[in-house]
Amino acid sequence: MLVVVVGAVGLGIGFLLPAILNAKPQRLPATTDLSPQPGAPFWTPILNQGEPPSDVLAGLVVPQGAKVTSYDNLDGGTSQYDRKATFFVAAPSSDVLGFYNLELPSLGWKLRGAAPTRDHKGTIILAYRFSRDSYEWQLQVGSEPTVNNGKPGSKLSIEAYQTSDAES
Repeated sequence: MLVVVVGAVGLGIGFLLPAILNAKPQRLPATTDLSPQPGAPFWTPILNQGEPPSDVLAGLVVPQGAKVTSYDNLDGGTSQYDRKATFFVAAPSSDVLGFYNLELPSLGWKLRGAAPTRDHKGTIILAYRFSRDSYEWQLQVGSEPTVNNGKPGSKLSIEAYQTSDAES
């Protein structure tokens, strides 16, 4: 079972990373009207045995007023940490992307790049940082236009995962 889950995570990364690295680089907006709020409280439902570590949690932010719509436990508790939180943000996707373009580097994340989602409806930003737990942690931040209860805005997904030595 562990081999299947690790293989599936590796396969997912294997499909996304080439898409980002080989895609025509996207320029991210350099401005935003959004204000940050700590993201760690939103991560409480998907913490797992001290993961992510406190320094990674301290580097998570969401736009003020973001509303959680779902959580996904992608690792199933059987492999290295891989969890996702999805939000609704009452702002255009360009503001959400500008927000993360500005906020992530100021919180210690290094941006690897940005590329369109597979359906070309949104954009994914890939960022990484090293943690006190000696692992590299990756973030996939996705944003695409959506409507929630008749209100236009953005679907924001944040996937945080621990990269094994074999993957880094």
